[in-house]
Amino acid sequence: MTKTYNDIEAVTRLLEEKEKDLELTARIGKELLAANGRLEARVTALEADLRGARDHITQLKHELSTKSDLLQVLTNDTEDSPTEEREEATAVALRRRTGALERENRALRDEAAPDRGTRSHVTDLGDY
Repeated sequence: MTKTYNDIEAVTRLLEEKEKDLELTARIGKELLAANGRLEARVTALEADLRGARDHITQLKHELSTKSDLLQVLTNDTEDSPTEEREEATAVALRRRTGALERENRALRDEAAPDRGTRSHVTDLGDY
């Protein structure tokens, strides 16, 4: 062993080898840090998507509840009235509710449009 350490060229080669190993380790560390940063950004984006999906589910549940309540009211009202009056009352109630839902949908779309960066082009169903 003393022979190896006495040889200046051998010691120089060992030092160069150690230096290359150190450079490789530093490069691997940088790549791992960059990969970790990309993964953290992806996790953040996915968490935001999840929050958005949960908000959308909450809105849909609310709409479903509202529509179920309306259907229940209409069903109860129509069971007690004659057929012609029942149909007319149902039609009027449905027209009112449809108008209200269309206004609510437009308001929600207008509110969501800035979040997406563009305004969605939707035909007004009230024209039909």
